[in-house]
Amino acid sequence: MKKVQSITLKVFLSCMVITAMLMLVFVWNPAMESSGTQGPAPIMQYVLTFFIVGLASFLTWFTAIVLEIKNKLTSNH
Repeated sequence: MKKVQSITLKVFLSCMVITAMLMLVFVWNPAMESSGTQGPAPIMQYVLTFFIVGLASFLTWFTAIVLEIKNKLTSNH
């Protein structure tokens, strides 16, 4: 279980940093404002993809931690 927690936490933190960097590029790049395309800008597809992958890994990590705490509490009684 520890390996799953470690991997999912690393994936979450990596996706969080990548999402933040891509969002900063999107916000501060003047070319993004005048692209004139319909729908989301292409960089937003990457931002949302990394957000979803990061969220999924966070939820997996959180569930593993909660199960570990539950198992420790129930094994003492």
